[in-house]
Amino acid sequence: NSKAVVAGAEDGNVIVWDISNNRSGSNGGNGGVQIIPHPGCVWSVTPFVDPNNNNNNDNHYSSNAHTDFLTTCHDGHIRHFTRNNSLIAPPSVLASFQQSVEAHRTQQHKGPTAEEIAKLPQWEMNALTQGRSEGQVQLFRKGDKAIAAQWSMDSRTWIEVGEVTGTNSGGSGGRGAPGTTQSGTINGKFYQHVLPIEIDLPSGGLQTLQIGYNTGENPFVVAQNFIDEHMLNQGYLGQIADYIRQRVGETGVVLGGDVGGAGATGAATNNSFGNGVMPMETTPIYNHLPMKGYKLFDSGIDKKGLGKVLQKIREFNDSDVISNATDSRQLKPNESIDLLNSLSNTLATTNRYHSSTVSNAELNTLSKMITAWGASHSFPALDLARMTVLHPDAAREDRRGYWEEVLNGALDTCLGLGSEGMGKEVAVPMLTMRLLANSYKGGIGSAE
Repeated sequence: NSKAVVAGAEDGNVIVWDISNNRSGSNGGNGGVQIIPHPGCVWSVTPFVDPNNNNNNDNHYSSNAHTDFLTTCHDGHIRHFTRNNSLIAPPSVLASFQQSVEAHRTQQHKGPTAEEIAKLPQWEMNALTQGRSEGQVQLFRKGDKAIAAQWSMDSRTWIEVGEVTGTNSGGSGGRGAPGTTQSGTINGKFYQHVLPIEIDLPSGGLQTLQIGYNTGENPFVVAQNFIDEHMLNQGYLGQIADYIRQRVGETGVVLGGDVGGAGATGAATNNSFGNGVMPMETTPIYNHLPMKGYKLFDSGIDKKGLGKVLQKIREFNDSDVISNATDSRQLKPNESIDLLNSLSNTLATTNRYHSSTVSNAELNTLSKMITAWGASHSFPALDLARMTVLHPDAAREDRRGYWEEVLNGALDTCLGLGSEGMGKEVAVPMLTMRLLANSYKGGIGSAE
């Protein structure tokens, strides 16, 4: 008896297709389609029939009894939508519902507030939050910013995707203006926004691809999936994400008008972010003792931090103590330049940890510096090892013996300093302890 198909979505919209008289809206027109915005992610949509209604002679109600439905929303409310005019909520309730929707849309444009960011789990403690499935997106607090990360089942780690920001408001204009996108289907999946992207080909030509985006998604997550699907250069991530944000706007337009009013009980409050990702419930995390997990030292894993470490390593490598040694402790040009540059680039690209690799030659170069350079020159190598052991491939199972040798070599260096040497070369025991701590976070070949 139903004459409508209803679906709820993560972007906070409920879509109603009126399928009576073949008006499915599949031809791309707006006839027979209505979008009902909600103040948050719509978790479920359920048909509703009033069990107390036995008046089958009421033709007006019986013709609409099977088109009523209930929605459950992230704001904690269940709402009843109906075509029966006698059941529509009072104007004050409808106005409150509309205000909550508008407040949610405004929040999407602004992004997360400082209060919302403060409630997120710390990125430095991300090991305490375990993902449930491949590609799951979770929000974390990194400094004073909210970042999105994806869970990798292979490496059992969170992979940083990018900062969570607000979305641009919709607008008007010609082709390519913000808010002037078109909906469509890509590989059998419907998207509210389908955007063209031109890619330079090695032959010199251009290839036009299409990227799909649904309102409320994180542009960085969509861009990363697009890059992985088409095997594009990782450097395009920021450009594609910015392009999505420039082109897409929140419309909130109700198309068609065949489905009647909506009744809602109670006022709504918004506690979801503009990217449609809901923070996982976590217990409070304190900044000081007692710690509820192993302390990690992952600062400096970027091009700037790694550049300083490599600069100091090369400075020591060219010093008289190392270069004039007779035991071949000096790094060869391919080791000090090619291998260290390759390792640095791999470590700096944290969002590719699930697929990037670290070679044996790179690890051997690292071990050579730690075991042969002595306490006064090995501390930058220890710092580099502290970052390297966090890479899943560097600490895979068959390399457990390698890291045991590195840790034993570093600890032997510390013990050889004695009480006086500890005070002079304080960086060596400090970085050794940091390397040891990080070893409990690495892959299955580390000390975990």
